[in-house]
Amino acid sequence: AGIHRTVQRGDNFIPIYATIQTSFRKKPSLVFMSAKIGYSFNTISDSPTFGDFVSSIGVGVNLSLSRLANSYIILSAGSRYFNKRHIDMIDRLDQHYIYIAQLRFGVSF
Repeated sequence: AGIHRTVQRGDNFIPIYATIQTSFRKKPSLVFMSAKIGYSFNTISDSPTFGDFVSSIGVGVNLSLSRLANSYIILSAGSRYFNKRHIDMIDRLDQHYIYIAQLRFGVSF
């Protein structure tokens, strides 16, 4: 789960994801792949809250690996899907998909 807020307009996106992060190796690796798919609850401008599907795929780099915790950074490309009803509710939205770039920093225990 997370909270994404647009910088310019203050729109909110609250996604809930299923995430897979793998290096395709049994041993720890410096580089790994990250894939996410889920559902996002969105509040855009003055429209009511609604939701649609989200996904992303990217490449990550482990910054620190230890038995207790590891830190990483991920660069990914993602998309958000909006159905026709949601497009009709928002005046400035004229397409079904919005494509985004994400830079994420994370720590796992």
